[in-house]
Formats: sequence, C-alpha cells, structure tokens
Amino acid sequence: MVRRDWKVLLVDDDPDDHVLIRDIVQAMGCAFDWADRYERGLERIAQRPYDVCLIDYRLGDRDGLEFIREVLARGYQAPMILLTGQGDLLIDMKAMEAGAVDYLEKGRVDLALLERSIRYAIDRKQTEAVLANRAKELAYTNATIREFADVAAVELRAPLQEITETLHDLQSRYREQLAPEANTVLTRGIEAAERMRRLVDELTVLSGAAAEEVTPRLPEE
Repeated sequence: MVRRDWKVLLVDDDPDDHVLIRDIVQAMGCAFDWADRYERGLERIAQRPYDVCLIDYRLGDRDGLEFIREVLARGYQAPMILLTGQGDLLIDMKAMEAGAVDYLEKGRVDLALLERSIRYAIDRKQTEAVLANRAKELAYTNATIREFADVAAVELRAPLQEITETLHDLQSRYREQLAPEANTVLTRGIEAAERMRRLVDELTVLSGAAAEEVTPRLPEE
C-alpha cells in the first residue's frame, strides 16, 4: 500500500492529545477529523466514511471499548485503533475482543508508529473484506454443486432402478431360453446399472460435504 491520503477520525475528549495526534496525522498527509466526546464520534461516523478511527479509552463517563462495540454493531466497517494513556495487557485483550485491530499507548505514539499501525489496520480490514467476498463466492459455488447433485440424483435414480429391475426380470424369466452369452450380457448390464446407482448416491454424499460452510481465515500472526 503506497497511498497515504487516508481519512482519519480521532475520538478523544482531551484537547492536548487531540493536538498531538492531529499534528502526527497531518504530517502523514492524511485528512483529519476530531470528535471531542462519545456522542459526537457517533455523529461523525454517521456523516462520512473514514479509512480508520482512533478511539481513546477514556471518553468521559463511557469508554472506547463501548464505543467500538456500538459502532461495529451498527455495521460500520472502518478499522478501529484503541488509544490509552498507559499500557495495560487486560485492556489490550479487551480491545481485541471488542473488535479493535490495534492498541497503542499515547505516550509512545510517534509518526512512524502511528503510520505503521494505521497501515496495518487498513491492510487487515481490506484482507477481511476480500476473505468475506471469497466466502460468499464459495457458498454460492457449494450451493450450486449441491443443487446439481440433488437434481442429478432425482433424474437418474428412477431410470437406473427401472433398468435394473427390467434386466433382473428378463434374466429371471428367460434364463433357460437365453444363450450363456446373453445371460452374461444381462448380468453385466445389471452390475453396471447398480454401479451407476451407487455413484449417484456417492455424488449426493460428496456434494453435501462440499456444501458445508467454508470460511477463509486470516493467517495466524
């Protein structure tokens, strides 16, 4: 990814931190918006799309984890990065559980770190979107396979059953009158029809297995 014209939203109620983050983001060549409280952040997100959102952990009487959960529950797709005043492994873990793609300590944020984090967040979100589309394609393909197999089974089972029964009937009725070669031909015909019927049954089973949900996953980090 070479572009850096990302649209970045900061949701943070601290004016000093706002200035710090704003200067870094603008130094990266990115568009920058600021929401100084929880509700304003929701309004900003509803008004325009962002490439990434930086969410402070402390937002008045609410917190960034709650904000991330609410925004994602509304179907917002931009990646979320949680910012906090100090490192805390528990908050880090909760941030990932809430749906954040990264977690940064404000005191350690500089241009290189923030750019790397934003780049990672956007790349990951784009990869997730590609995988989601791939999953939809696989689901459609699997459904098509299952539909074809079901139709084939319905269309082939009855004729194959009729052929088998007819050959059995001919063989049982006229076994004594038929030459050995004719009986052999009938036996082979019966065996072939039964093999075809087993293949149809196996096709149905295999199509059911193929139609099970297959979800592409992000590689382990």
